[in-house]
Amino acid sequence: MPARDPAGTLPRRRPAGGELGLAGLLPLAALAAAGLATARSSTESGAAAATEALTLFAVAALAPIALLAGARAPTALAALLAGVALAALPHLGVLRLAAVPPLVSVAIALVAARELDPRRAPPRPASALAIAFAAQLVARGVALWFAPAAPATWLELVVLPASAGAALVLAAGAAPGAAGRATAVALAAFVAGPGFTPAGVGALAALAAVERSARSGPRLRLVATGALALLPFAAAAEPAWLALAVAAAAVTAAGAAPPLAHAARTLLLLLALATALAAAPPWARRPAAASALSALGAARPLVLERPVDTRPVVLSAAAPRFETALSGEPVGGWVIDSYLVESAALPCGRRLATVTLEGGEPVPLTLGRDSGEWASDRADVAATLTCPPPPPWTSWVPAEGRFFGHHYRSRARLATPRAAHRLVVERDPTLPPGVTIALFQVATER
Repeated sequence: MPARDPAGTLPRRRPAGGELGLAGLLPLAALAAAGLATARSSTESGAAAATEALTLFAVAALAPIALLAGARAPTALAALLAGVALAALPHLGVLRLAAVPPLVSVAIALVAARELDPRRAPPRPASALAIAFAAQLVARGVALWFAPAAPATWLELVVLPASAGAALVLAAGAAPGAAGRATAVALAAFVAGPGFTPAGVGALAALAAVERSARSGPRLRLVATGALALLPFAAAAEPAWLALAVAAAAVTAAGAAPPLAHAARTLLLLLALATALAAAPPWARRPAAASALSALGAARPLVLERPVDTRPVVLSAAAPRFETALSGEPVGGWVIDSYLVESAALPCGRRLATVTLEGGEPVPLTLGRDSGEWASDRADVAATLTCPPPPPWTSWVPAEGRFFGHHYRSRARLATPRAAHRLVVERDPTLPPGVTIALFQVATER
């Protein structure tokens, strides 16, 4: 008679979802063809490189799960929608980047929820490895575009997920209830990364050793689950409160009654999905999980007007002033997305421009707080930067070079809202002539 899990239920037979088949790669071939055709026909500056990078990202991340027979439907749908997004959406700001990675991430999450469900049975090796590879490519797959020949890229995208998948299989099949504990630690490791890191793989390997030890009792295994869920956070930038919350969720998923355990696993899976979305472009956040939760919980003022939205405005020595009419409604503040060109030699705190709302005093925009050099990640620029840039708001793929370009966001709030009919953004006249300020969004808020 099969062994029962701690809740007393028998593991059900898993459907044949872990079987491999090449037929699932056909939608990805169509996606690759559509993406490359769109890139070659692009006439807009930077569109070709960005489309090629996105196509590579999407195809690489979907390929591992596309090989699973039970994952063909979500993979095919994600490939179709990604192809439509690449072909139909305009190359405007980060619009395509904001559309394609979420489609890929959701498809992988759906497959993971089905294939790594411990209520059915321990995961099949093919399923565990495919999901580990796919999840790693979502979180860190941009390295395929930026540094395809670097040994570190292949260590990160091949060795680590392969080790994580193998450790997950070894841990999950060791004893009754082990699948729930192993899945919980795997999700915690992914959230902490983001993606699988040496610490995360080590935690899964240690759990496999505990699960397979004859001396390990139920209490020790549960304690090990919580401790090892915390381990990957030791080398991560996530806050301590999040690490403790994830460890608590992992213990609940591993040892609670079935309804509560399922709810905790679902919560961990949703957090892993949010982490993947925050880690992928255009957000590329580090730390990813805390950033995702902050974005979900942040209450932002309502936007009144967007004088700059679809077409950027460039402030230069020859054209230093942007002035726009407003509706006259009370304005409580504004938000500006921008980047700088040829600003590497400027010191931190240098005034870049002033923002003046009708009837008010000019408010300065400064380097290092409100904006930064667009190419701060490019090796030659990074070596000459006098002032580190602020955290990027969004990141994008430039027309030339293998690095991220960045936009930066500045937000200002007034003490009390004030009715205004005009807003002026003016470049500082004392800036060096070559320094320009590109405004990608100027919006007033209530």
